[in-house]
Amino acid sequence: MPISFLILFEEKQYIILLLVVGYIIHYYILKNNKFNKDDYHNFLIPRIVPYKIPWIGSAIPYGTNPTKFLSECREKYGNIFTLKLAGKNITFLLDPLVLPLIFKEKNFVFSSFADKIVQQAFSIDKSTTARMSHQARNPQKYLGGENLLKLIENTKIKLVDTILNKIKSNDNFDNKPEWKQGYFYDFIARILWISSTEGFFGKGFAEEDMWNDFYTFDNKFPILISGIPKIFAWSALKSQKKLCQLFTKQRLFRENENEWVTYRSKEFLKIFDQEQFMNIQFSLIWALMANTIPIAFWTIANIISNSHIKMRCEQEIENFTKVDPKTKQINFIELSKFIYIDACINEALRLTSSSLVVREALEDSKIHVEYLNQTYLIKKGETIAFYPPLTHIDSEIYGDDAKEYNPSRFLPNKDGSKKIFMKNGKEVKLHLVPFGGGSSMCPGRHYAREEIKLLVIYCIYYIDFKLHDKIPSIDIKRAGLGVYSPLNDIKFEYRLKYHIQVD
Repeated sequence: MPISFLILFEEKQYIILLLVVGYIIHYYILKNNKFNKDDYHNFLIPRIVPYKIPWIGSAIPYGTNPTKFLSECREKYGNIFTLKLAGKNITFLLDPLVLPLIFKEKNFVFSSFADKIVQQAFSIDKSTTARMSHQARNPQKYLGGENLLKLIENTKIKLVDTILNKIKSNDNFDNKPEWKQGYFYDFIARILWISSTEGFFGKGFAEEDMWNDFYTFDNKFPILISGIPKIFAWSALKSQKKLCQLFTKQRLFRENENEWVTYRSKEFLKIFDQEQFMNIQFSLIWALMANTIPIAFWTIANIISNSHIKMRCEQEIENFTKVDPKTKQINFIELSKFIYIDACINEALRLTSSSLVVREALEDSKIHVEYLNQTYLIKKGETIAFYPPLTHIDSEIYGDDAKEYNPSRFLPNKDGSKKIFMKNGKEVKLHLVPFGGGSSMCPGRHYAREEIKLLVIYCIYYIDFKLHDKIPSIDIKRAGLGVYSPLNDIKFEYRLKYHIQVD
C-alpha cells in the first residue's frame, strides 16, 4: 500500500468523513430493514461452524457424510447453526418442531433453487423458466381426484402387461415355470420405465432399452447441478440429447396421453423453440422416474428379504384383491385397504429419502421457537435448510430400532387412531418428510405412492424371488437430492408363480 495513502488516511478530516459516511449508510440500512435496531438485540444469530479452508468451508466433511457431519454439528452447536459450503452460507435448522414454521413463512421461497437446478441439469434457459406458466408447471389439477384415478387405471393395465411379459417362460407353462436370472434394481427400473412413461406420455412412448440412457443421465445428475463443467458429464449430455428426441413434434399427442401432458405440450409449443421444448419435457421424465424407481427397489427388496413382512403383505393382498377363477390373475384391487403395504413404503421412505428442504429469505425474517422461548434472525438473501434424514432416524421419535426396517411403526393404533410421534414432549407433525413441504411439495407424490403400491402387489402376487446378495448400502453421493440409489445392484432369480396362467 503506498505511503502517501497511509498518511492521507491518518489525517483527522478523513477519519471524520469516514465516520459520517458510515453512520449514514448504517442509518439507511436500518431504516429500510424489516426490523429496527432495538429488534436485533432480541434475536439470536445462528453461529457459523468453524472451518479451516477459505471459501470451501465445511464442504468436504459435509459432502463425505452429511448425516454424520450434521449430527456432530448439532451435538456441538444445537439445532440451529450456519455452515460455509463452497462460498455460500447455509443455515441449518434441524429441529423437526420448527419445520412447520419454515413452510408457513411467506418470505422463505424455494423457486430460485428449483429454477437453478432446472437450468443447470436440463439446459433450460433462465428466460424459459421465467415464462413457463404456473398452470403448466404445476399439475395438481391433473394429478388429483378423478384425473388421478384415470391415470392410475392406465398405469395398472400397463404394469401387469409389463410384468407378465418379463417373467413369462418359454416352456408353454407345463407347470414348471423356469427360473430367470437378472439384477434386481435393473428389473424394477425397466418395469417402471415402461409403465410410467406410457402412463403419462401415451401408448408406445419409449422402448425398454432407453432406460439405459436415462440411467446414464441420472447417475451423473449430482455433477450436472453442482456447477462443475459439464465436460465431466459428457455421457449424460449424450443420453439427454437422445432422450429428448422422444419429444419431436411427430411423436406428440399419443393415444392415452395424460391430459396434463397434452395441455402442457400445447402451451409450451406456442412460446418455446423445439430445443427448449424438448428439454422441458425431458425434465418431466426425470421428475417422474428419479425417485420412484429407487423407493420401489428399497420397498420390495426389504419385503422379500423378510419372511414375516412378506407373509403379512401376502395376507393383505389375499384379503383385498379379487382374481379371475380361471387364470388366477388379479382383476380388482381395493387400493385404499392396503394399510400394511403403505407402511412398508413409508418405512422405505424413512430410511432412504434424503431430499434437502431449502429456502431463500426474501426479507429479514424471524423464527420463534416457542417451546424454547428463543427467536432467531434469518437475514434477507440467506439460505436456510432442513435435513430430514436426521429426523427420520431420531430414536426419540421412532424408538430404539430407528435405524432398522420395521413397517409396523407406521400402522394405526389398536383402536384405529392415527399413531402420534413425539419429541421433547410435543407432537412431531412432520416426522416423515420425503416429498418436501409447503407450496413446493412434490405434486406427483400421490401418483408415485399408488404406482409403487401397485408394483409391490403385482410383484409379490405374480413372482417368486430369490435374492442372491444382501440388500446393498445407499449411494451417499445422492444425499440431499431425493431418494438414495443403492450403491450396487444385486443378483437375483425370478419366475412366474405356479398358479398363474398367461396367454
